[in-house]
Amino acid sequence: MTRFDAPPPILLTPAEASVILGRTVEELRRWRATNEGPAFYDLGDGLIRYRRASVLAHILDVGPGVTPPAR
Repeated sequence: MTRFDAPPPILLTPAEASVILGRTVEELRRWRATNEGPAFYDLGDGLIRYRRASVLAHILDVGPGVTPPAR
């Protein structure tokens, strides 16, 4: 399998998720602190990852570029 045939990653970095969501990494950080936005995994040592499916589901739930409601 070449890099062109590789499937998209299942887990996204905050930077990758921010591009898809049209938000800044800092905004995603604030959402995590207030339990808003798409679900994320804290893997320890500051390593945060988002499931691609959660990021896409978040867009379907609130729309692109829309501030999420508090949970």
